[in-house]
Amino acid sequence: MAAAPTRCPGLSWLRLTAVLAAMAVVAGACGGDAESGSPGEGGTEPYELVLVGSQTGAASVVGLAGLAGYQTVFNLVNEAGGIDGHELEWVVLDDQSSTTVASAVAQEAVADDPVAILDSAISTYFNARLPIFSSARVPVFTGNATSGALQPWLYSTNVTPSQNADAAAAMAAGVLDGSLEGKRVAFVGTDTPSVSAAVPIVEENVEDEGGSVSSVEFRPPDALDFTSGAANVVDSNPDAVVIFDINAPLVAQALISSGFEGPIVSNYGAATDIDFETVDSPQYFGQRFVRQAAPGTEMLEAAERFGFADAATASTHFGNSWAAAQLLVEALRDCGFPCDDHAALLEATDSIGTFEVPGDVTFGALNVSADVHNTLTDFQLFQWDPSSNSPVEFGEPIETNPPEYD
Repeated sequence: MAAAPTRCPGLSWLRLTAVLAAMAVVAGACGGDAESGSPGEGGTEPYELVLVGSQTGAASVVGLAGLAGYQTVFNLVNEAGGIDGHELEWVVLDDQSSTTVASAVAQEAVADDPVAILDSAISTYFNARLPIFSSARVPVFTGNATSGALQPWLYSTNVTPSQNADAAAAMAAGVLDGSLEGKRVAFVGTDTPSVSAAVPIVEENVEDEGGSVSSVEFRPPDALDFTSGAANVVDSNPDAVVIFDINAPLVAQALISSGFEGPIVSNYGAATDIDFETVDSPQYFGQRFVRQAAPGTEMLEAAERFGFADAATASTHFGNSWAAAQLLVEALRDCGFPCDDHAALLEATDSIGTFEVPGDVTFGALNVSADVHNTLTDFQLFQWDPSSNSPVEFGEPIETNPPEYD
């Protein structure tokens, strides 16, 4: 691989959130800034991968959780002897939650010409990389939400804007006794491309169900106050508020402080146990496409073993990325070593069809084909339960509409 950052054995065992000093020492010793995974041993060549994400900056909660999900799965694979004896080797590139850096690390990632790239970031930084990824056509696997276009080289264990928007109407109906007829729904979202793209679809879907959108408010990703926005929402007199924001607890607390007494439902971006504990109100509901890495789960046990427990429990993006990594591993098993022909990996992935993700992560099997690259099929609503001080399942799993690509 050309111009790859130096790979140092064992760095994947370091905790992303608590080893800055150690990482600086190792990076200096190895002559590079990128974190690396363990290479294959015993002379057996490894599969070479590149991981890209927001390790630092405003979007690091999402980025670190996703990167931890990928690396936990890859460490499990290597611990079990690799794929037919071939281990997984990777480097991690940090976009620093910056669109400028996001583009630069995308160039660095594709210059390596790896077997595959795995990405973990919010849509602002992920979208900054898309033109470069599209030109290179290296297979990309991600737990990120993606744009509305079907890209033959891109696979996601998350949703398109239309699926996200469809889910918003279903979530609102779910917390309003199953119907939006005559109901008013307010929408609050992070000011990102994917959320902005979802708004017109949310409005149309709510209206199709007999309701109306009372107000729409956007919060910049780095804004730490939502007082005025909350006042605007409350003044619109909604029956429920739907939030698409990685800092939904901040929004929910501002709404409650402003006197809103109805249900507040967040999408998957802020539906972890920590998010529920932060809001600490039965008004707060959250959507999960994947299960939380909670005590007693295979995900958390593995994350603890490899030093990623904090990142795993900070965001459900850990589960999305766990699922994406497992999907890649399944495709590599089918493709065989070295699988360095990108077309061969794409064909192997498209041929998987229905895939039960190891680790009891999703609420339904993934579905992948040449025509379906956004692979989730079901989601579950949770509600904060004060009696148990924990989120509990609310209602039955809700089917996700198939992706409709541009």
